Amino acid sequence: MVHITPHKGEYNRPEPDDNELVRRVAACDRVAFGMLMRRHMAAMVMTAQRLMSSRTEADDVVQEAFLRLWMHAGRWNEHGTAQFKTWLRRIVTNLCMDRLRRRAWLPWEAAGDPEDENADSFASTADKKSAEIIRRCIAELPLKQKCAVQLYYVEGLVGHDVAETMSISIGALESLLLRARRRMKRQLEKQGVETWRDL
Repeated sequence: MVHITPHKGEYNRPEPDDNELVRRVAACDRVAFGMLMRRHMAAMVMTAQRLMSSRTEADDVVQEAFLRLWMHAGRWNEHGTAQFKTWLRRIVTNLCMDRLRRRAWLPWEAAGDPEDENADSFASTADKKSAEIIRRCIAELPLKQKCAVQLYYVEGLVGHDVAETMSISIGALESLLLRARRRMKRQLEKQGVETWRDL
């Protein structure tokens, strides 16, 4: 029996980076596609769920986003300004915004509670009632303001990544956040909530 001895370090080979995996996906490599899904699925579902307020819809959106990745991986420009994760999040965010524009707005009570309150950055410091009021204020923001607030404040992305995801300039993002903060402050003050006083 012949034993093949692996070269030194063969077992510790680092995983390919996103750019390499997308190049492989463009060549119909299913293994590379699976690696990208495992690497980014959870973060994309979290983004979609926060925007859609529905795990089922979030799952649908992310599946559609990955399907688009499979079909159009060759369009990814690894030499562009955005990282792959930002590019993928942009696809997910755009799909969410398209759905939100199309669907009729339901009363807040019909939306139900988020499935994982611990995922919200403010939930650990605010009491349940205040957190619910804040979530409602975010949900009632105009669509672009809501998206900016969710990505910047709730997910904690840096301004450049939020702007890249939303395909807007930093100046436009700052304007959206300023208008959202003003609107939310007015709404929160009316309801006696001071959790986001520094907005």
